[in-house]
Amino acid sequence: MDMVTSAKRLFLALLASTCLASLVLIPAVQGYGGSQSTAEEISNGIVNESMPAEEWYVWYKIYCNSGDSMSIALIHFASADLNVIFYDPSGSQVAASTNFEADEHISYRCMRSGYHYIMVERMSGGGTTIYMSVAGATERPAAVPGFDAALVLMAVPLAGAIGALLLVKRGKAAAV
Repeated sequence: MDMVTSAKRLFLALLASTCLASLVLIPAVQGYGGSQSTAEEISNGIVNESMPAEEWYVWYKIYCNSGDSMSIALIHFASADLNVIFYDPSGSQVAASTNFEADEHISYRCMRSGYHYIMVERMSGGGTTIYMSVAGATERPAAVPGFDAALVLMAVPLAGAIGALLLVKRGKAAAV
């Protein structure tokens, strides 16, 4: 096997390992969090998710700047009584709506910038659907955990493969 064929195979192997590494290192998006520390990041819009019967609390986090006017509306379904509670970045409860068998509404002006937390609490009933509208937060792009590290780890073998091709090309040119 000549040097060019060997370099091409090395390049393809490194490229394949880079693609495989991206599948392993970049995690899939998870559903809602079961605690404040695992809260799912959301942005303005509609949340529409199932809440299994074994879950009593569902946590979300949203980024707000100081002065943002948050509006949260949670629509009740007949299968469960839900409450919605809003927490500031320090974890202190700052607003709540706990109507029995009625839709829940919170309006709140954020006093501090940072992640605020929304807890949906099931008070009674079985599994249900969370249908919640969130508005007024500063839009912030969602970060993919570990993405920066994955890019670095993928770049190293790719750079090695390109370097190997350049050396082969340089060696071939010197031989001529």
